[in-house]
Amino acid sequence: MKPVFIYSILFFLASCNSSNTPRENKRYGGNLQIEIPYNPITLFPPSVDDDVSERVIYQMHMGLLRFNPSNATIQSGIAKNWDVDNTGKVYVFYLDSTVYFHNDDCFIGGRGRRVTAHDFKYTFTYLASRRAENKNFGIVSRIKGAKEYFLNYPHESDVDIEGIQVVDDFTLKLEFESAASIILFHLAKPAASVLAHEAISRYGALNLVGTGPFICKKTQNQDAVILEKNEFFFKKNSKKAPLPYLDSITFRFVDSKQERCDLFLQKKLDAMLYVKSEDINEITELLHDNLEYVLKESYQTSDAKQKFYNIISKDIQNLYTNNLRLYDMSEVYKEISTQ
Repeated sequence: MKPVFIYSILFFLASCNSSNTPRENKRYGGNLQIEIPYNPITLFPPSVDDDVSERVIYQMHMGLLRFNPSNATIQSGIAKNWDVDNTGKVYVFYLDSTVYFHNDDCFIGGRGRRVTAHDFKYTFTYLASRRAENKNFGIVSRIKGAKEYFLNYPHESDVDIEGIQVVDDFTLKLEFESAASIILFHLAKPAASVLAHEAISRYGALNLVGTGPFICKKTQNQDAVILEKNEFFFKKNSKKAPLPYLDSITFRFVDSKQERCDLFLQKKLDAMLYVKSEDINEITELLHDNLEYVLKESYQTSDAKQKFYNIISKDIQNLYTNNLRLYDMSEVYKEISTQ
């Protein structure tokens, strides 16, 4: 089959399967199997400094803001909305009062408690400390008083940081040293995800308790990380139906082009993400012209010299990726036959 013919068929299939709602006799849900090139180095937000760990953490945790999965623009997370004063230095975030931490034994009765502005104050103060497990001081370094705290208080302290103010339980005020467009970008990163002090006291850097759409349940023989649906996730879709759709996500470690194709054909992998344009023909040949997938453009480099694509099983919907390699799986679903 000629490459141009392959592309034509694949893009036709992509256009035919672009619906964001299940077809008749189908239901939302399923297990999504996604490849990652190596084990996550950490699942603790303050410690993260690699792409793969960020991708997994992003499904488990959430901060004030979030990246749109298709284009990486800033959107609401736990903060429903926010205001900025005319200096560009003072931000006021209004939190969604329906957000709860995952159920865990670190909380009274094992039930996750409500997230408040006090939790963000705790989180940003933690990020301003010189703890060995904190690799993300840069997230908060522009907050007024954070640098002084970093220099003088290497561990947890009752001392307040001047630029972090709890207005009330669901209103947080942050004052920065100067106006900068990168502020919101930093607050949307996985490292800025909210932490529960109870979970940190109990688990330290091994903490897995978050507020995200999925909960980390186990690793599988060191070749996969398995996340399960958070039944109490606070976000809804545009029709007010609860998210996430998926029952679970398996992040599977894959280290070769041949292995990823074999797993895809065996239906042990639902998508191959960030495939370079020059590898598309080779991979489609390895797939033996199996047309049970669609090809979607993922993103291109800023100089437009390199394009990346996703090869996705045809029963997977709403799977988008962006140039940050951070993607929100809360609205992804696999179509499952009900017949």
